[in-house]
Order: sequence, then C-alpha cells, then structure tokens
Amino acid sequence: MKKPLFFCMAILLFMFMIMFLFIAGNSKDEMPLYPLYQLEGAGNTVFITFNILWDVEEELEALLDYLYEKEIEAVFFATGDWVKKFPELAARILERGQHLGNYALSYRRLILMTEEEVKAEIKEFNELCLGFSDLGYKPLFFRPAHGEYSSKIVRLAKEAGCLTLLWSINARTLTQCEPAFILNHLEERLHPGAVILFHLSPGMASAFPQIVDFLIWKGYALGSPKQLLK
Repeated sequence: MKKPLFFCMAILLFMFMIMFLFIAGNSKDEMPLYPLYQLEGAGNTVFITFNILWDVEEELEALLDYLYEKEIEAVFFATGDWVKKFPELAARILERGQHLGNYALSYRRLILMTEEEVKAEIKEFNELCLGFSDLGYKPLFFRPAHGEYSSKIVRLAKEAGCLTLLWSINARTLTQCEPAFILNHLEERLHPGAVILFHLSPGMASAFPQIVDFLIWKGYALGSPKQLLK
C-alpha cells in the first residue's frame, strides 16, 4: 500500500514543479521593463546626449565639427518629422560618427497612445532612417518625448532593437546656454556613469567646449554610447 502512495506523491510533486516553472516563466515575461538612466560600474565616465527640436543647422554643424575633432561620441535624439525636414543634417550626424537616436516619428505623448500607435511611431522612425541615407542606419537608442514611459513603451522599443535611454542629469539647456549657469548646474549633480541631457539650443556649440574642459578637469571621461549597450 505504501508503494502506490509514494508514486502518487511523486507524480503530484512533479506536476507541482511543472506548474511552478510555467508560472515563473510567465511572470518573468510580464515583469515591468525600465529605461536606462545611468550606467552602473562605469567609474568616472559620463555619457553625452542631445535632444534636437528646432532648425539648428549652424549650431549643429559647429558642434559636430568639434565632436569629430575631439573624438567624442554622443547620441542626437531627433523626431522623424525633424529628419524629414532636415535629411541632410540627419545624414551629417551619422557621417561625423555620431549616433542618431529614435525620438519617435512625432513629438507626441506616447504614454497616451495605444500599443499599435506607439509601435508605429517607433517603427516608422527606424524605417525612415534606413531609407534616408546610403548608410542604411538603424537606431540603437530610443527616447520618448518628455521622458514619459511605461513598460509597454520600453518593451516596444526593445522589440524594435532600441535601448530606451533617458538621463540622470538634465543640463537645463532648453533655453539657457550660458556656460557659467550650465557648469554650476552640472557641478552640483555630477556622478559616475551619468547620462547627461543637453538640448541643442542657440549657443550650445560655443558653450560645449567649456563644458568638456570642465568635465575633464573634474576627472571625468566622456564615454562612447556603445558602452551603454553592454
């Protein structure tokens, strides 16, 4: 009598283990996804990103020349609408060895959209990049407007091959590019592995060399965005 009982208990235990693994696997798939704000374990390295919202041809050209000369890599986030309007500038970003980030097709609040709408915003930007230049570029980074995100948005970006990259320091350069203001703001917030957000506003090209000198003086290196993908 004991033998059948033993086998019944073994079968029940086996079924319980199968159910546990099934539930655990499903739970893992449904775990919330988060964007990257900073890189842990990066030492005294910071990462540079720019948001582009306007017609900034002269500003962008001057900044790209400086970055190229100093061998500094950054991510330039632009919307698909901006790329359509300024395809030559978008191509110039890539030709100068910089990264063009997916800022969605339009500057809209993705968090208020349906899954299909968000998917289209991200996908159509990537398709636009593949076609607008001979480089056949596919963005590696995604950033939602206003930094607003949900697990759904991060997941859809990941499915499109993009890491959702936000920031740990906002340099407050949306309307203010006075070097003294920027440096004072950065000094209070600098930390290892920081992702810094700059806006490509008027005056940024002339202010940025001073910012780089300041970061180096503080003992920081400017890392390649590719390090964020590891």
